Amino acid sequence: MGRDDQVIDRVRLGETYRTIAGDLGISRQRVQQIARAAGLPRRMKTPKRLDLVDRERARRMYVELAMPVTAVARELGCGAAAVRGALKAAGVEHRNRGRRREVGMVVLDCAARAAVVARVAKGETFGDVAIDVGVTRSTVAGIVRRARAAAGLSRSTS
Repeated sequence: MGRDDQVIDRVRLGETYRTIAGDLGISRQRVQQIARAAGLPRRMKTPKRLDLVDRERARRMYVELAMPVTAVARELGCGAAAVRGALKAAGVEHRNRGRRREVGMVVLDCAARAAVVARVAKGETFGDVAIDVGVTRSTVAGIVRRARAAAGLSRSTS
């Protein structure tokens, strides 16, 4: 059986163009061309509707596990729009996109920042200082980086 015949058979079985292309080492567009040339109908993916059980699972994953809408959709095998609709129907408030900041965020004043820089200068690791101060390692790294830039020092100069 030739490659085109394999493509046609697999398209008829309902496999995605991307899966077929990856398995056979050809482009997705080439799979589509072969399917069209064989007179196969254009595949229309019907969006999955969420039943009551899936709606509750979507709500739990989004609210309790803090999963993004796209991850919930991937888990349930549906589109993000279906998940957003189910969450809206359940009265769940939509979270803002982007990085979520911690509620109990620690704010360091100038003296605390100077102390962080001094401890790192003495040889303490970013991680150890971060744990003691109650911030992340990247926060300590940023404080030190900004202090060095303000002093006109490069990273290698300590």
